[in-house]
Amino acid sequence: MLKNKVRSIVAGCCAAALCLMSTTGAYAATSRSWSVHAQPGSYQTTQVVSIVNFGNGYVASCTAMSGDVASKSTTIREYSNSACTNAVALNKTVTFTDVNKSITFKHKSMPSVDTVYMKASLTYGNGSKASMSGTIRTNG
Repeated sequence: MLKNKVRSIVAGCCAAALCLMSTTGAYAATSRSWSVHAQPGSYQTTQVVSIVNFGNGYVASCTAMSGDVASKSTTIREYSNSACTNAVALNKTVTFTDVNKSITFKHKSMPSVDTVYMKASLTYGNGSKASMSGTIRTNG
């Protein structure tokens, strides 16, 4: 009886882990959302999302921003590994300081991976709350 309960708990935990993986960026897609924020008690100033590398470049957009800080910006960089240690040079800087903006960009040389990782990083100053969010999608 105890053995069956343990099996049920383990199976439930495994199912929950698989569900979380599919919703937190463990797989690559052609379009991903990003969201970074800083507020007292809750800071997520960087976020990494995986996206398919077709070689045609990407379109990043900033769709929302809020907070009481005087200045905030989000920069997106591309990496060829999920640990974000192998940076990929881009043809332009991808930085948002305003909402409803889109930037089309691509890598200077094609990474030899099918999935790349985009890291959104929030910087802010002179206030206590800042948040920015948007999307990244493959171009074409």
